[in-house]
Amino acid sequence: MPAEFGNRVDPDQFHITTIGRLIEANEDSLRSTVQDIYIGKQRHITNTGRLQDEYRTQAEKERFRELVGKSQHLKNQSASENDEVYK
Repeated sequence: MPAEFGNRVDPDQFHITTIGRLIEANEDSLRSTVQDIYIGKQRHITNTGRLQDEYRTQAEKERFRELVGKSQHLKNQSASENDEVYK
């Protein structure tokens, strides 16, 4: 324990306080680093999904709508068949 703290300071309390400050400083640093990386990656993923539509050709957009329509039709057909089975 440093001499400038005097004899009245409990060594155990001094170390607990010092270690607590170190842990808090490292936790803040680690949290901000992880948050920067995580948020940056999430923004990248989100923007990639949003921008895909802008870069598609008209034929690709029509093909995508066609596939979505077919999948919704199959989903509705499957749901109606399941309803008939459980009647």
